[in-house]
Amino acid sequence: MKISASIRVGLAMTAVWGTVASAADGAAAPDSVEVATRDGVLAGERGAVLAFRGIPFAAPPVGPLRWKPPQPVAGWSGVRPAIAFGPDAMQHTRRRPVSEDCLYLNVWTPTLQPSRPLPVMVWIHGGGFTDGAGSVPMFDGAGFAGRGVVLVTINYRLGLFGFLAHPGLTQESPDRVSGNYGLQDQIAALRWVQDNIARFGGDPDCVTVFGQSAGAYSVSLLLTSPWAEGLFHRAILQSPGSLRPLPTLAEAEQAGAALECDVERLRAMTAGEILELQARLMAAQEPALLQPRPLGPVHDGRIVPWPDEGVAATHGRLRAVDTVIGTCADEGVGFVKGWAIDDQKAYGEFLRRQFGPRVREVFAHYPVRRDREVKVALAAFHGDLHYLHGTRVMARALAGGEAQVFRYHFVRHWQGGEAAPTHGDEIAYVFGHLAQESQGPQGFAGDKTRDDELSEAMQAAWVRFATTGNPNGGGLPHWPSVGAEGDLYLEIGDAVRAAAGLRAEKVAFCGGLRRWRGPELSDASP
Repeated sequence: MKISASIRVGLAMTAVWGTVASAADGAAAPDSVEVATRDGVLAGERGAVLAFRGIPFAAPPVGPLRWKPPQPVAGWSGVRPAIAFGPDAMQHTRRRPVSEDCLYLNVWTPTLQPSRPLPVMVWIHGGGFTDGAGSVPMFDGAGFAGRGVVLVTINYRLGLFGFLAHPGLTQESPDRVSGNYGLQDQIAALRWVQDNIARFGGDPDCVTVFGQSAGAYSVSLLLTSPWAEGLFHRAILQSPGSLRPLPTLAEAEQAGAALECDVERLRAMTAGEILELQARLMAAQEPALLQPRPLGPVHDGRIVPWPDEGVAATHGRLRAVDTVIGTCADEGVGFVKGWAIDDQKAYGEFLRRQFGPRVREVFAHYPVRRDREVKVALAAFHGDLHYLHGTRVMARALAGGEAQVFRYHFVRHWQGGEAAPTHGDEIAYVFGHLAQESQGPQGFAGDKTRDDELSEAMQAAWVRFATTGNPNGGGLPHWPSVGAEGDLYLEIGDAVRAAAGLRAEKVAFCGGLRRWRGPELSDASP
């Protein structure tokens, strides 16, 4: 199999990076700070806060451990430098070196010896389960640590490396399952936090898991998984895209078998060859709205015991923890931008393929009268179907227990410009990294004072929630909790106000479409 030049360069970078990152016996630098973890001593970086990067939380999933559950770290003697990020997981978007040896996490903490243990926040990155890393500069945890939080970011296996289900892999598994290796990596990282975070000043009994997009969707699945029980205590879901149908193990195995490679051949491939195989698989996918994603979590009956979070909630199997959950104003625009559906004819044909006898109803709710309206209608439909509907269902389900649930909708236009915030635009505000924000027309010289104020208020609210289970008490107006039958939320924009019934009619219609295409909740079982 021919490997592209970009992959060859990435793998060469990885080889160099691996040599640097594997050094575990170097002497500590004068400005370093040491922590003795259960696996060995780490030397981090001392600055405004303390930072420890590139900490292994599982053995490298390479060679015979490719497509295996994460295994324990081999301990080390001496002092292991922890000042550089480990390699990112294998992916096509290369911000940094990539490698199959990617199971590393990073910790920022204000102090190793606080007067009382500090709340812990663990960030799970998004990227559609094929992209992203805990090393992205936007996720630097110094801002959170400066507010008295121990902040952790993690990597997990992506794409075919993290989510391949295959009959051969299922056959060799003691549990007769395959896929979901990336989710198991996340669980392994949370177990590392339970075992080690007290050594960094954190409280293992006060852990908030938060993420955006695929990271938030992962959190929602972890709320249904018995394997994650007790590993975290609060959750923040930013644009989770919840309730997307999951393939069954049999369906995922069928997709894996369609690669026409047995397990022996797959294991003999280089990482670059597998990445090329993944690229061809993704390129062959056509736009779809209610079909399972080609690379992602699988309803395997073990790690993921339920078809989706809504079914788990119906059967009382969604752990009700205090939760913040929310969306952005224009969630769908980035997803449909590249779809080859640009005129009314193509729009109509697409909807007929997707919804058959329900197509007239879809047209009624998302009409177009001229070609230039097609992408706008598609984006609105995608956002309502995948994000607003799932967010409302999740909020109500969690609020139906003993948990407090706080919903938000982020509508601030970057620097007061014309473009509404899209999927992921709130991340820079939450992490306090507006200087890295690239939204809006380049060179737009608007007044960003309001952006700074909102960023300050949002990060403070996230920290208060992680500390107490309630985001109220700071610079934002009162944030009402969601009732089991209500639809209350906080709109965060030029003004910040409590509201209710966000796109209620559209969201209710999308819920009917999902029930029409999905399993009957009353008949679903793990």
